[in-house]
Amino acid sequence: MVGSDSTSHYHINGGGKQEKYIVETKFVFKGFFEVSAESKEDAREKIMNGLVIGSDIHSSLCDDEINWDFNVHPTKVIGRIKQLK
Repeated sequence: MVGSDSTSHYHINGGGKQEKYIVETKFVFKGFFEVSAESKEDAREKIMNGLVIGSDIHSSLCDDEINWDFNVHPTKVIGRIKQLK
């Protein structure tokens, strides 16, 4: 699995006995950042430290330093599913 870590607690609805499961889930956003930097390391540091994804993408970098293109709908990746006891 790729992307940021998240674990979802899900209660199965339907007929019969109900069980609880933990569903490991990751949401993957794919796109690019175009950034003005002195080196690859500087570019990586600016992206790692200057951008935050919340309800949208926020940047602490100046507009002339950064440009991006990301789909706003992430890919959902389901990992392990474990029954709670």
